[in-house]
Amino acid sequence: MANLSQFSSRLAKLTCSGDEFFTFITDMRNFGQFIPSGSANGWHANEDNCVFTMAPMGEVSLKVLSKTRSSAVSFSGIVLVTTAFTLHVSIHEDENTKADVKLLMEADLNPMLKLMASGPIDRFLDTLVTEMENFREWKSQVP
Repeated sequence: MANLSQFSSRLAKLTCSGDEFFTFITDMRNFGQFIPSGSANGWHANEDNCVFTMAPMGEVSLKVLSKTRSSAVSFSGIVLVTTAFTLHVSIHEDENTKADVKLLMEADLNPMLKLMASGPIDRFLDTLVTEMENFREWKSQVP
Protein backbone atom coordinates (compact mmCIF):
# COMPACT_ATOMS: atom_id res chain seq x y z
CA MET A 1 0.00 0.00 0.00
CA ALA A 2 1.75 3.09 -1.27
CA ASN A 3 -0.34 5.75 0.50
CA LEU A 4 -1.13 3.95 3.73
CA SER A 5 -3.24 6.18 5.95
CA GLN A 6 -4.00 5.35 9.57
CA PHE A 7 -6.91 6.47 11.71
CA SER A 8 -7.32 5.46 15.35
CA SER A 9 -10.09 5.65 17.90
CA ARG A 10 -9.87 6.69 21.48
CA LEU A 11 -9.55 3.94 24.09
CA ALA A 12 -12.99 2.52 24.88
CA LYS A 13 -13.77 1.02 28.29
CA LEU A 14 -16.34 -1.76 27.99
CA THR A 15 -18.62 -3.50 30.49
CA CYS A 16 -17.49 -7.02 29.58
CA SER A 17 -14.33 -9.10 29.76
CA GLY A 18 -11.87 -9.28 26.89
CA ASP A 19 -12.96 -12.85 26.19
CA GLU A 20 -16.67 -11.92 26.07
CA PHE A 21 -15.93 -9.05 23.68
CA PHE A 22 -13.72 -11.23 21.47
CA THR A 23 -16.38 -13.93 21.21
CA PHE A 24 -19.05 -11.35 20.42
CA ILE A 25 -17.22 -9.43 17.68
CA THR A 26 -15.75 -12.43 15.87
CA ASP A 27 -19.29 -13.38 14.85
CA MET A 28 -20.04 -10.75 12.20
CA ARG A 29 -23.79 -11.13 12.76
CA ASN A 30 -23.19 -9.18 16.00
CA PHE A 31 -21.22 -6.31 14.41
CA GLY A 32 -24.41 -4.46 13.51
CA GLN A 33 -25.06 -3.88 17.23
CA PHE A 34 -22.43 -1.12 17.10
CA ILE A 35 -23.88 0.79 14.16
CA PRO A 36 -26.51 3.27 15.38
CA SER A 37 -30.08 2.53 14.38
CA GLY A 38 -30.97 4.27 11.13
CA SER A 39 -27.32 4.78 10.08
CA ALA A 40 -26.97 1.65 7.96
CA ASN A 41 -29.24 0.12 5.36
CA GLY A 42 -29.31 -3.26 3.66
CA TRP A 43 -27.63 -5.13 6.53
CA HIS A 44 -26.64 -8.69 5.55
CA ALA A 45 -24.33 -10.85 7.65
CA ASN A 46 -23.18 -14.35 8.35
CA GLU A 47 -20.66 -15.53 10.91
CA ASP A 48 -17.62 -14.42 8.88
CA ASN A 49 -18.67 -11.28 6.97
CA CYS A 50 -21.20 -8.48 6.67
CA VAL A 51 -22.31 -5.98 4.05
CA PHE A 52 -24.26 -2.76 4.64
CA THR A 53 -24.74 0.69 3.16
CA MET A 54 -23.84 3.75 5.21
CA ALA A 55 -23.88 7.39 4.12
CA PRO A 56 -21.60 8.98 2.98
CA MET A 57 -19.40 5.90 2.50
CA GLY A 58 -21.77 3.83 0.37
CA GLU A 59 -21.59 0.05 0.53
CA VAL A 60 -19.24 -1.34 3.18
CA SER A 61 -18.12 -4.96 3.17
CA LEU A 62 -16.27 -6.44 6.18
CA LYS A 63 -14.89 -9.88 6.89
CA VAL A 64 -12.81 -11.42 9.64
CA LEU A 65 -9.19 -11.45 8.47
CA SER A 66 -7.38 -12.76 11.55
CA LYS A 67 -7.98 -13.23 15.25
CA THR A 68 -5.91 -13.86 18.36
CA ARG A 69 -8.04 -15.13 21.23
CA SER A 70 -9.06 -12.34 23.62
CA SER A 71 -6.44 -9.87 22.40
CA ALA A 72 -6.89 -8.88 18.75
CA VAL A 73 -9.14 -9.14 15.73
CA SER A 74 -8.49 -7.78 12.25
CA PHE A 75 -11.16 -7.24 9.65
CA SER A 76 -10.57 -6.59 5.96
CA GLY A 77 -13.03 -4.43 4.15
CA ILE A 78 -13.99 -2.64 0.98
CA VAL A 79 -15.68 0.76 0.84
CA LEU A 80 -16.47 3.09 -2.04
CA VAL A 81 -16.45 0.01 -4.32
CA THR A 82 -12.65 -0.15 -4.70
CA THR A 83 -11.01 1.19 -1.53
CA ALA A 84 -9.60 -1.60 0.61
CA PHE A 85 -9.05 -1.08 4.31
CA THR A 86 -8.11 -3.05 7.39
CA LEU A 87 -9.74 -2.51 10.77
CA HIS A 88 -7.61 -3.73 13.69
CA VAL A 89 -9.22 -4.19 17.10
CA SER A 90 -6.83 -4.36 20.08
CA ILE A 91 -8.28 -5.82 23.27
CA HIS A 92 -6.79 -5.50 26.75
CA GLU A 93 -8.27 -6.14 30.18
CA ASP A 94 -8.01 -3.56 32.93
CA GLU A 95 -7.48 -4.32 36.62
CA ASN A 96 -11.21 -5.10 36.98
CA THR A 97 -11.07 -7.64 34.12
CA LYS A 98 -13.10 -5.34 31.90
CA ALA A 99 -12.11 -4.92 28.26
CA ASP A 100 -10.31 -1.85 26.99
CA VAL A 101 -10.58 -1.60 23.21
CA LYS A 102 -8.82 0.53 20.62
CA LEU A 103 -9.54 0.56 16.89
CA LEU A 104 -7.03 1.27 14.14
CA MET A 105 -8.11 1.62 10.53
CA GLU A 106 -5.56 1.46 7.73
CA ALA A 107 -6.41 2.31 4.12
CA ASP A 108 -4.53 2.99 0.91
CA LEU A 109 -5.73 6.53 0.20
CA ASN A 110 -4.33 9.14 -2.14
CA PRO A 111 -3.85 12.56 -0.49
CA MET A 112 -7.09 14.02 -1.89
CA LEU A 113 -9.21 11.05 -0.80
CA LYS A 114 -7.53 11.08 2.62
CA LEU A 115 -8.47 14.72 3.06
CA MET A 116 -12.10 14.05 2.10
CA ALA A 117 -12.40 10.80 4.09
CA SER A 118 -10.67 11.78 7.35
CA GLY A 119 -13.74 13.36 8.97
CA PRO A 120 -16.20 10.55 8.11
CA ILE A 121 -13.69 7.85 9.13
CA ASP A 122 -12.93 9.55 12.46
CA ARG A 123 -16.68 9.89 13.15
CA PHE A 124 -17.25 6.25 12.17
CA LEU A 125 -14.55 5.01 14.59
CA ASP A 126 -15.83 7.27 17.36
CA THR A 127 -19.37 6.00 16.81
CA LEU A 128 -18.20 2.37 16.93
CA VAL A 129 -16.35 2.74 20.24
CA THR A 130 -19.17 4.80 21.78
CA GLU A 131 -21.70 2.11 20.81
CA MET A 132 -19.35 -0.57 22.22
CA GLU A 133 -19.14 1.31 25.53
CA ASN A 134 -22.93 1.68 25.73
CA PHE A 135 -23.69 -1.94 24.79
CA ARG A 136 -24.66 -4.27 27.65
CA GLU A 137 -25.93 -7.54 26.13
CA TRP A 138 -22.61 -9.28 25.49
CA LYS A 139 -23.93 -12.75 26.24
CA SER A 140 -27.06 -12.50 24.09
CA GLN A 141 -25.34 -13.22 20.79
CA VAL A 142 -26.97 -13.97 17.49
CA PRO A 143 -27.44 -17.76 17.28
